Amino acid sequence: LINAGIPIVDCLTMLTDGAGNPVLKEAAGKVKKLIEGGRKLGDAMSTYPGVFDRLYVNMVRAGEEGGMLHTILARLAIYMEKSEKLKSQVKGAMIYPAAIIIVALLVVAGIFIFIIPKFQDMYKSSGKELPGLTKLVVGISDYLIGEWYTVLAVLIAVPYLLYTYVQTPEGDEAFDHFMIRVPKVGELMQKA
Repeated sequence: LINAGIPIVDCLTMLTDGAGNPVLKEAAGKVKKLIEGGRKLGDAMSTYPGVFDRLYVNMVRAGEEGGMLHTILARLAIYMEKSEKLKSQVKGAMIYPAAIIIVALLVVAGIFIFIIPKFQDMYKSSGKELPGLTKLVVGISDYLIGEWYTVLAVLIAVPYLLYTYVQTPEGDEAFDHFMIRVPKVGELMQKA
C-alpha cells in the first residue's frame, strides 16, 4: 500500500479494518492513533514489543530515517515470509518423529495390557518359576491394568505441568537449552 502512494495512516486504517487477528487489529489501531498524535511509525510500533519484534521496529526506523520505508517494508515482508516457511518446515519435520513415538508407546501399552496377561496365564500353568526380568514385565503389566486411572492421570498431568512451566520465562529458557542439546533435533532447532 505504501508503494502505491497511500499514506501510512490510511494503510493502518485498512489493516485495522481488515485484520483477522484481534491482537494485530488492536495494535494497528493504537499505532495509528500514535502516528496521528505526531510519533514516527517505528517509535509507535516499539510500544508493542509483543506484536512487533525489535528487528522489525529497528528496520522501520532505519527506513524512515533513510527515506526508504517502502523498500524496508518490502524486505521485511520477504524476510517474514521466509521465516514463517522455515518455522512450518521445522514443525513438519518434528511431527513425524512425534507420531512415531506416540505409535510406539501405544504399541508397547497394548502389549503390556493385552498380550502379557495371556502369556502370564500360560507361564502359571507350566508351574515353573519365572525369571526376574519376566516378573518385572508381568508386574508392570499388572500395574497398568490395575491402576490404569493413576497412569491416565499422570499421562494428563505431566504434559500439562510441563506446558505451563514452559510458558514461564525460566521454563522457556530451560526448554530451549534442552532442545538444543538433543541430538539431531538440536541442530535443526539452531538452524531454525
